[in-house]
Amino acid sequence: MRFLALSPLAATLLAVLTTLALVAMYFLKLRRRRMLIASSMLWSKVLARHEERSLWETLRRILSMLLVVIIGLLMVFAVARPEISGINGPAGRTMIVLDTSPSMSARMNDGRTRWQHAVDMANAIVDSSGSGSEFRIADTSGQTDTPYSSDRNEAKQAIRTLQPMAATSRFPESEDSETKTYFISDGVAIPALPPSALKKIVYDTARNVAITAFEVRGSSAPLRYDAFLEVTNFGNDTSKTTIQINEGGKGQIRREVEILPQQSYAETFDLASFEGGGLRVAIQSDGDALPSDDIAYTYLPLRKKS
Repeated sequence: MRFLALSPLAATLLAVLTTLALVAMYFLKLRRRRMLIASSMLWSKVLARHEERSLWETLRRILSMLLVVIIGLLMVFAVARPEISGINGPAGRTMIVLDTSPSMSARMNDGRTRWQHAVDMANAIVDSSGSGSEFRIADTSGQTDTPYSSDRNEAKQAIRTLQPMAATSRFPESEDSETKTYFISDGVAIPALPPSALKKIVYDTARNVAITAFEVRGSSAPLRYDAFLEVTNFGNDTSKTTIQINEGGKGQIRREVEILPQQSYAETFDLASFEGGGLRVAIQSDGDALPSDDIAYTYLPLRKKS
């Protein structure tokens, strides 16, 4: 248990003093005034009835005293603001780092992307932390690194602004050894992590066919060029893939191929019918989980007009 407004010792002393004061005032209130009477004969029935009710009166007094003490302690705790980590969640400084590498855009079996699952996990960490927690939100691409703040809405807003992007992956620096650090990733490209970082993995096997190489190369014939293309099937099933190469002019190449699991298809295409300029290659395959690696561009030197 930790106290936000008072130290643990001060809160304990305040609770003890409050209990003693309430008990003392309760007994002072119950003190009866002594009076002298000529005879007790007239009061015999009253005294007999009082003896019958003495047990109930004792219990009522005990319950009344406990109720007074409980109310007083609740007022003390309202000032001390105690937190129990098992109930309120752990408090303190929390650093949440999200992996923003492009592979986080891959769809999982439920149709949602790894990134969407990572955002949900980061928000859950914020919600489960204690009321006195401070949050720092960062990512591996360096686009966001917020200062520590106890505002949960501000932390969630920082999480919403993040997006996967192509950048060098690095883990942000942290010199506070007492900070609880979470790293949420799909595990594909994990940077060097501090020993205390807790890894949260959002991953399942996904079908992915990707363009892994596309470039223009000089041909053996003068002023002729070829295009080298490599497409890799990272999934566990054979993939029927359509390849389409286009330019700004009339040049166009289309192929339909089958690529075995964990294998690559490579081919060199003759570009004699192409006029030159920007080249675009696009692939299509059923159930592909990462569309961002299905398109690539290169440049073909313009043909000189005679």
